[in-house]
Amino acid sequence: MILFTVPSSPFGARIRIQAAAKGLTLDIAEPPGGLGSPEFFAINPFGKVPVLRTDEGDIIESAVIQEYLEDCHPEPNLRGTSPMQLAAVRTFTRAVDLYLFPALFGLRGAGGGEADALAKVVEEIGTAVDRLARLKAGDYLCGSSLTLADCALAPAYFYTDLFAGRLGFRSPFEHHQAFTTWWAHVNGIPAVGAVIADLASIAAAPREVVSE
Repeated sequence: MILFTVPSSPFGARIRIQAAAKGLTLDIAEPPGGLGSPEFFAINPFGKVPVLRTDEGDIIESAVIQEYLEDCHPEPNLRGTSPMQLAAVRTFTRAVDLYLFPALFGLRGAGGGEADALAKVVEEIGTAVDRLARLKAGDYLCGSSLTLADCALAPAYFYTDLFAGRLGFRSPFEHHQAFTTWWAHVNGIPAVGAVIADLASIAAAPREVVSE
């Protein structure tokens, strides 16, 4: 299988974490023709990464790709052992995508603008993080082992800290001891730590750090 993504993509990163945790080998490749190219739009009509190429066809959308990988490779299980835990994992992951990432992407436009604009975006991120904190249940985000929720939040946490350092605000995650403890713990897991280290290396280079 080939994962078309760009090195800095947090959505590609969550799939890389999942694959590593499951012992899967994915060939990582840049989008054919590059982002925005007619060649890549022919593969994904929305023009976004990641895309998973399989022997049966291409799969778009990171959450759908992750479900596909779980269906094809159910062990170790990263989405829950009961219907309720499965729902909790999906809820947390969806909340990250619907509420945290849109606010986080707002930093790209607010960073070079007025202080009030930046403060508004930081407040939106803080609100999303506060609400995610109410969903956290267990040593990991959704129980006692790594799940797709952890895979989704880890890159988002990294980029929140990165922008906080660059733009001079305190990361909203620091207001929640449960999240800072979780972050220290998951970074010690090789599947997570290696991908986050890659993102940190990329972010240190003079290039765009977040790609959808």
